[in-house]
Amino acid sequence: MSFGSPEMMLFEMASSEVNAYFHGQHCEPAICNMHTLAKSPGPQAAAEKASTLTLGAGLGGREFFGAGALSLDEVFSPVQLLVDLELKDQAQRLVQGLDTECDVEACVEDVRAGISRGFTGLNRTLDGCSRLHWRPRLFNRQLLATWQAQGGPRLEDEARQLARELVAKHDWELGPKVRAELDRIYRRAEQELGAA
Repeated sequence: MSFGSPEMMLFEMASSEVNAYFHGQHCEPAICNMHTLAKSPGPQAAAEKASTLTLGAGLGGREFFGAGALSLDEVFSPVQLLVDLELKDQAQRLVQGLDTECDVEACVEDVRAGISRGFTGLNRTLDGCSRLHWRPRLFNRQLLATWQAQGGPRLEDEARQLARELVAKHDWELGPKVRAELDRIYRRAEQELGAA
């Protein structure tokens, strides 16, 4: 098992082709498994999950699983979940592509105005920037000096703080019948498997 590796992605694509061959269906290479064998959030988990999401989304995948999972699925990390959601947003923005439709007359007028005033001062430039440019929640796109002036915040620390804030806002509770049934199952598992 080499979850997160290039070979795993290649075999998932090959598996789609083999299934299509034997079942007489059109092959759509499917890569939707975001699992990694990384044990904690960090460079390995980010690289492997980003590779899966980017390649999978580029091939047409729109449903992925394994967000927040580490060490295959032995560990769940709220920090990794938030990073995975950021990776998902980045892959989603990538597959959306560029909006190349424009009003030619308005573009010509913008060029005239931009030459004399500068393009960054135009209202259409500012309006278009927010539509064109994805603003990440966690990934820091500031220049080094700005980041340093803010104390050099680490993405993992910011994700951990955001996870705490989201949990603190949480007010949903499991229904009493479902909770009682889960408690019963848990007590039975403790009895049969031994308390850890």
